Amino acid sequence: MVNFGNKPRIIGKGFIKRIILLKRRGFPLHYVIPSLLTYEVSRRSSCPCRYLILPNGFRVILPIRHQNIRRGTLYTYSEIFIYNEYSKLPEYNVHNGDIVLDVGAFVGLYTLSVADKASFIIAIEPNIASYTFLINNIKLNKLHSKVMTFNVALGDFEGRTMLYIENWLASSSTLFNSWHKDYGHSLSIPVRIIRLDNLLKSLGIDRIDMAKIDVEGAELMVLRGAMESLRTHLIRKLIIEVHLDIVDIRDVKGFLEKHNYKVDLLEVRGDTALLYGKVKD
Repeated sequence: MVNFGNKPRIIGKGFIKRIILLKRRGFPLHYVIPSLLTYEVSRRSSCPCRYLILPNGFRVILPIRHQNIRRGTLYTYSEIFIYNEYSKLPEYNVHNGDIVLDVGAFVGLYTLSVADKASFIIAIEPNIASYTFLINNIKLNKLHSKVMTFNVALGDFEGRTMLYIENWLASSSTLFNSWHKDYGHSLSIPVRIIRLDNLLKSLGIDRIDMAKIDVEGAELMVLRGAMESLRTHLIRKLIIEVHLDIVDIRDVKGFLEKHNYKVDLLEVRGDTALLYGKVKD
């Protein structure tokens, strides 16, 4: 095991070659930047992968063979740790003892980013390939005692639905095949879909201090399936990435305000928007 430490460093010719290779393959800047950061390389392990080291010391598997998961992992890393999408307002940071809900957990980057402070995390991911990396990342960091995972989609009904797996970014898999259609969805899989209200009730959860929701167009479906949790303010704060080709941001904002939530941040960028909301005092 080779450990280059916790700070970004330039490591020889091999390091430069990796950057050049990424650029030649057409990776935009927000994919290349994480590759500038330190990671551990295991030459003895049978796993064809590397590990990104997060700022809090937890590790994330960076697969070599599963390219759309690899790209999705690098992209999500940049969202969380370079562009700080979930820490734009200090009061929305996770605090010691918080219970956190991660909807659209992908391989667990947000879950891991708050796992050193949260007392309990519920991580939900419908894509079975991404879910496999999610549970392996939980095991890798010995967090199975505080993270509970579910391989389901959330929505406003219970049953089965189709999940469309994006060819380019596995993290952009969606219930709507019109989302990122230009990137291609060569694979679609049936998944179980449930209502968040029913899940929280079955778990006996009486509060969620922070809910992060990134569901590639299913934002309103998730909120409609959580109406009781929103009505009773069981969910205290939310950070939602809204996908504007599918959902009208005014509908999401209005839905939250109807349930007496205050929107503290609404940032539109391209085909998505970032919304921070909390229960009104």
